[in-house]
Amino acid sequence: MLASPSGDEIDFHTVTVRSDGTAVHRMDDGNDWVFPADAFTGVGTIDGASVQCLSAETQVRCHAQGYVPTEKDFRDMELLQEAFGVDLPPSLRRARPARTQSQAG
Repeated sequence: MLASPSGDEIDFHTVTVRSDGTAVHRMDDGNDWVFPADAFTGVGTIDGASVQCLSAETQVRCHAQGYVPTEKDFRDMELLQEAFGVDLPPSLRRARPARTQSQAG
């Protein structure tokens, strides 16, 4: 994770791209995370420079498995949903407070 003094963050991971277009990231636990060939269709900008990045759909898939989302994760996923219209799985949606009887009627 790289962060600027103003609080902007970049989650930066190295990958090895295979001849079939898939990309492999070696995780801290020694296991490999394999991205499909279409995972890096996203385009972003850093300090005005265009950079290739994970698609919004791939970011959602990555966040939907393997760990419990934090408040920051929920917010990041909501921003992806707003900007790109991606569907969020139930595990990445904030729990809504239950409605009381007076609110329901």
